[in-house]
Amino acid sequence: MEKMGITSGQRNCCLDMLQNMAYATSEEKYIELYTSFKSTAPTTVLTYFNEQWHQIRHQWVMGMKYSSGNFLNSTNNRLESLNAKLKSVIARYSTLEEFVEKFFLILRVLRSERDYKASTTVQKVPVAFHSTTNKASLSYMQYLTPYAYDFVAKQMALKDKIKFTKDGSKLYHLSTAEGKIEVTTVSCQCMSWKSMRLPCRHILAARENTQLDMFSESLCDRRWSLPYYKSQQRVFLVDDQVTTEADISVVTFSSPKRILSQSEKFRRASKLTTKLAALTSETSKSNFTRRLELLQQLVNAWENDRKIKIDEDYTSTEEESDEIAEGTEDASSKVRNTDVLMTGTSSAHEPIIDPAEKGEAMIDLAEQEPVPSAEENSDVNVTTVNDDTQSQCSSLKDITMPPVIRKRGRPKGNEVTVIGLPKKTKLSLTTGHGSRLKPFIKLHTSVKEMVMLKWFVEKHIAKRAIKQQVMIEEDQVEVMPEKVSDAVLDDNVDVHLIRKYFTADAWLLLENVLDRKKINAVYTCGSCCHDISESDGSPSLICKHCLQWYHMKCVGISKLPKRKYWFCRGCHASPATE
Repeated sequence: MEKMGITSGQRNCCLDMLQNMAYATSEEKYIELYTSFKSTAPTTVLTYFNEQWHQIRHQWVMGMKYSSGNFLNSTNNRLESLNAKLKSVIARYSTLEEFVEKFFLILRVLRSERDYKASTTVQKVPVAFHSTTNKASLSYMQYLTPYAYDFVAKQMALKDKIKFTKDGSKLYHLSTAEGKIEVTTVSCQCMSWKSMRLPCRHILAARENTQLDMFSESLCDRRWSLPYYKSQQRVFLVDDQVTTEADISVVTFSSPKRILSQSEKFRRASKLTTKLAALTSETSKSNFTRRLELLQQLVNAWENDRKIKIDEDYTSTEEESDEIAEGTEDASSKVRNTDVLMTGTSSAHEPIIDPAEKGEAMIDLAEQEPVPSAEENSDVNVTTVNDDTQSQCSSLKDITMPPVIRKRGRPKGNEVTVIGLPKKTKLSLTTGHGSRLKPFIKLHTSVKEMVMLKWFVEKHIAKRAIKQQVMIEEDQVEVMPEKVSDAVLDDNVDVHLIRKYFTADAWLLLENVLDRKKINAVYTCGSCCHDISESDGSPSLICKHCLQWYHMKCVGISKLPKRKYWFCRGCHASPATE
């Protein structure tokens, strides 16, 4: 109303007139209503209507749509059905080659379904064929397709209810829900006749009134006849008229692989080096030293532009040495060690030759294999095994381990008072797994993403999106703002961190839910589920870990805690980092 500069009364009046124009049964009726609309509508509304809608009236006026032969179908259901079939077979992010292959697969299936339906339509004889006594009905059944005959049969059943007046000419006048129409024995002004081009109940009643045969091929459009239907179906054509699938050839070209930039190579390599650093740091001290030397020698080899081949080596692990010291296993047993034997080669595809014969580097980190001399490998740091180390390894059997002392636990009266009542335990700031609770703002980015994803989707979907990089679809997003956590309204929450896990449609839906959540912003207590603002003046506080508000009386606190961060009991039991 503000853009048009009209009042609410003018707006309602214009809407009523536009509704009548939309349901006009003919172009004459539309012109009549349009003339009245021009005389009463404001100038701004009339100008907008003439520019945007009047020129395309054949697309939205009901009477004009049916007169164009739309077969009483004003929806796009068939198109949506085809679209659903395409989406069920073709993935959204498929390549062009996959799309073409699956598209022609769908075409073959649809053609097979159409051929089956056409053969059934022609060859299947209706049961009512031999029991029909009406001659006109029998003639229509033999001439029309089953779909067209069902329409005509319904019209023949309704013809007896038609009551009209006749003037001196051959015209019949009739008042219907569409208005006053004129009917002859070969035409009608109703929408059924204009849309289907099949005899309607008005034409059949007029022919019966004039004692004419109700069956006439001229009343039926050619497209509804069985001979025309057979001529258009592939299953009834001769072999030389059918285009076989062998005549259709699809040529696809695979695009060459894109050359990675240096930054993209760095990102891919950094993922592996980060994992390698973690594996190196998690081992024992002796293994850590060996692995660190291995990495250093690998760096030295790559700096000198030498190519490396990695072979696994069989050595005793540190755990096996301990078992040998305890006498649980034989000293001759061997297990596979995680350290490797790296051999330098001149080419990635060249067979491996003895490095001593070829004059190249042999990097041996197994500590039990023979070490090449320094003259043969002058450019490589080689770790040697001294006599002291061997003597230390041989003396492991002489070490006596202390006996295992069984833990007795705490005394029985530790958890009760002097009078036998259970003591009140204080909540610890640790999660029970050795890690302290942190406020939401200090959590790692990956933990924040998992927490925020579980606000909008189910837990297993969030885990699959983060670990397997599976995009979240639109139908997996929670659409009810009431079921979304109130924590999403906190100022410390940045929802855009999880944008990369959603498809475009799913993200639009999430933003819509978030906007509705902010419009009706209500903070509820995590214990009593009542609105914080509607309480009886009871103070409240927020858990800095899960960002959930609580009434102080609901959590048994009489005054605000002195510590900087307060965490609820639920976060102590199951923190977000788990």
